[in-house]
Amino acid sequence: MLDAVRAVERDWRRELGPNEFEQLRAILLDLRADARERGRWDGLLGVAGASGVAIARGGRLVAGAGDPLVHDVVGAPGGASNTSVRLGRHVGAFFQGNRYLLQTLVDRVLTFVPDGPLCDLYAGSGLFGVTYAATGRGEVDAVESDALAADDLRVNAMPYTQSVRVHRAPVEQFLAARGALDGRTVILDPPRTGLSPESCELVAAAGAGRVIYVSCDPATLARDARRLTAGGYRLSALDVFDLFPVTPHVETLGVFDR
Repeated sequence: MLDAVRAVERDWRRELGPNEFEQLRAILLDLRADARERGRWDGLLGVAGASGVAIARGGRLVAGAGDPLVHDVVGAPGGASNTSVRLGRHVGAFFQGNRYLLQTLVDRVLTFVPDGPLCDLYAGSGLFGVTYAATGRGEVDAVESDALAADDLRVNAMPYTQSVRVHRAPVEQFLAARGALDGRTVILDPPRTGLSPESCELVAAAGAGRVIYVSCDPATLARDARRLTAGGYRLSALDVFDLFPVTPHVETLGVFDR
């Protein structure tokens, strides 16, 4: 494996996705165009010791061997005893990187979700929305625009088709079409860049009863918090999680109420 990796180490971007128990691993290798044209992935497709090797470009699998999916089991707090969810995720899709604090983060986020309907925006593979659906406490609209993550979301939501509606669309498009949220709870888990001005304005105008904002960048959270408070919300709770130890980055959970 090391020989194959060293042969292309200057030509690639690497992502390693182990599951919670480190029993499954998948590697995403995105080679530079000239390296792909030289066929330098050939040796990598025979790599042993990982459950899958995938080489993707723009969300499209170009070549691969094995299974590019990793699965995690997450407990569903507030549901029936021993309720858990099995979430599959493509190595090329976003997922929370610190598996040791994953359950802690899920528990804390769902603690702030009252019983009733939920809009999970930037839903990814369904970490929060699908897990909430498994508790049986309310229906979920899960919105995700990324192709790989949306595919994962659809599969993960299949056991809960009676309570989860999956929307593959930009958040702005979903909110503009949906209009009023009628006091529903909203979970936001946007990328590091935070919310677009349009999506923040639409969330504030839609009348969600509570907005739960999961952020990996306090700076963009502070910017968006100002927009939400200008739209009539107040910050009622703030938690910090050290999901990125030995780095300056932290995961922040903000709860906004009207």
